[in-house]
Amino acid sequence: MATIENTQEHVPVSWSVYKKIAFRIAFIFFILVSIPLSGGWYKNLVSIDWTRPHYRDIYDIARYGTNVPSLFGSSGRQGGSEEGEGATAASPKKGAKAKIAGKSSRGAEGLQDPQAAELQQLSRKRTWYGDYASWGNALVLAVIGGLIWTLIDRKRPSYNVLYYWLTVIVRFRAAIGIIGFGYTKLFPTQMPFPSLGLLNTDFGDFTAQKIYWLSVGIVPWYQVFGGVVELLAGALLFFRKTATFGAILLIGALGDITFVNYAYDGGVHVYAFYFVLLGTFVIAADVPRLYNLLILERYTIPHFYYPDYSKPAYKYARIGLKGLAILIFFGVLTYTEIINFKYDPYKQPATAGLKTLRGN
Repeated sequence: MATIENTQEHVPVSWSVYKKIAFRIAFIFFILVSIPLSGGWYKNLVSIDWTRPHYRDIYDIARYGTNVPSLFGSSGRQGGSEEGEGATAASPKKGAKAKIAGKSSRGAEGLQDPQAAELQQLSRKRTWYGDYASWGNALVLAVIGGLIWTLIDRKRPSYNVLYYWLTVIVRFRAAIGIIGFGYTKLFPTQMPFPSLGLLNTDFGDFTAQKIYWLSVGIVPWYQVFGGVVELLAGALLFFRKTATFGAILLIGALGDITFVNYAYDGGVHVYAFYFVLLGTFVIAADVPRLYNLLILERYTIPHFYYPDYSKPAYKYARIGLKGLAILIFFGVLTYTEIINFKYDPYKQPATAGLKTLRGN
């Protein structure tokens, strides 16, 4: 595909050696963390009944974290779902069931539940670097692949076009993921309003994570505002001209969530920081320009390469693929999320309890 560039006379024709090596490593790394590597993700994709889609079907397409196979083993908790309970996207129901089973810390005879004890033991063994072990695996593979790539293709002057397409992949990955994340807040199902059972629970029995989630759940409109921010970031990332603004919004919103999950021992810190990483890559090329414009107050013109879409085939392919993504993750996901929130919120019972009983 031919390429054109604005103000071509100012665009660097060749990159420095260090910049080319860094790009090769970054290219492999971000491909590994942006494209699903789990067979379960693709199995779920082809098994969706698009005539009767469910909220979790669409959400599981959007929500997948880095799953690069471990090279050296790890003891950390990697990823974490939007529930903050470690359920994976490929099998959210299994993860939820395992977590529910582990909630019973004591049985009828006052003995500690083995599953709860195992969870506590794993929690004690957690390390901050272990949680990001999958990223480390991806980085090791990227460095090895980047060095091999350098030996094979050392004479190429630049990777302007390849950099453009990598940015497209990263920003679409970030957009789709944060839209799925945002809908759980726009329709407050991620942190639902505290149930009667929770309101009757002794405060000291709550974990730090649960205290924070209840604090947000009890003010639904604050949670809704968070969803609006995340959805806006995703919408802006879909378009090249607004991607910088979307990346800034993404870094700010998800950076805050990352810190909160560290402070309250939550389970979404890796997944939240994943979006910070993607947003940082998207905005990286604009940082010098923004510094030049906002700090040094100099006249600044952005220079970049982008494909020539003048041919009808390229033009319609671009519009079709982008339109399909917007239709699924704004149209279909909105509809299924409304149905889920109204009739079957997955974190709350969908059927009434026994009428003759009540809690105290």
